[in-house]
Amino acid sequence: MQTAMGKATGTKSILIVDDEEEICRLLERVLKRNGYEALTASTGMEALVRVQDHKVDLVITDVRMPGISGLDLIKQLHDLDKNLPIIVISGYGGYGSAIESIEKGAFYFLKKPFETESILQITEKAMRLPHLGNCKSLNNLGVTHSIEFSFPRAIDAISGITRHVSTTAECMGYSQRYCAFMIPFVIDELLFRAILKNPESNSNININATITPEKIDITFSSEPGSFMFEEVPNSFDDLDISNGSEIGIMMAKQYSDGLFFSEDRSSVTVTIINKQER
Repeated sequence: MQTAMGKATGTKSILIVDDEEEICRLLERVLKRNGYEALTASTGMEALVRVQDHKVDLVITDVRMPGISGLDLIKQLHDLDKNLPIIVISGYGGYGSAIESIEKGAFYFLKKPFETESILQITEKAMRLPHLGNCKSLNNLGVTHSIEFSFPRAIDAISGITRHVSTTAECMGYSQRYCAFMIPFVIDELLFRAILKNPESNSNININATITPEKIDITFSSEPGSFMFEEVPNSFDDLDISNGSEIGIMMAKQYSDGLFFSEDRSSVTVTIINKQER
């Protein structure tokens, strides 16, 4: 369990992977001061050994390191534990590294230099992600999970975001139909259309997903006009089958239980009700 400001009521173990000794020492000191157990590794290979020898709840890794890069390390760590949250930090690559890390399954990308408060806030969010091994107990407790993302307008990032939301929904008791089809379709369609509308924009797309065993509320937001889709048809009878965008948004409407656009079209909120819970 977690308390405010990243304090841990139970000891959670975090592995820091960076070939810069100063970064390892800084993060180790900050995390320990906030109640976490901190382990360090200077290479990807050392990190893999650490994860196999210790129970690790979160990994914070740099991108550029000797031997195995941080991006390659994501896959190898997820081969050992597909639900292990990974935060990627880097002073290089900018948006390209951010997109690639999310696509490969990282929970968050943080650019160096960063504020210690930022790493604590992101760590706390990562610790709230449910693990598939605890699905039944989480569902019975009726807990709520919140997931937040902010990413540049890049289609390559969508799959990683969809994977995080779908995995959490599976832990909350949603069926394969929801997790493998409905949730991915709605997220992919809304993000894909928003990105295509203005791919050159420098404005990030922000996502806030609140997931309970009963329903999922996902809010997508960015600059005004980002979600100015064509008028959503009332039914399939009103659908213009020659308009691909209209078909996509109609299908998103069909698979959700609510689709609400802000007046300035800077945001859209989707509600998906877990009808198995009724």
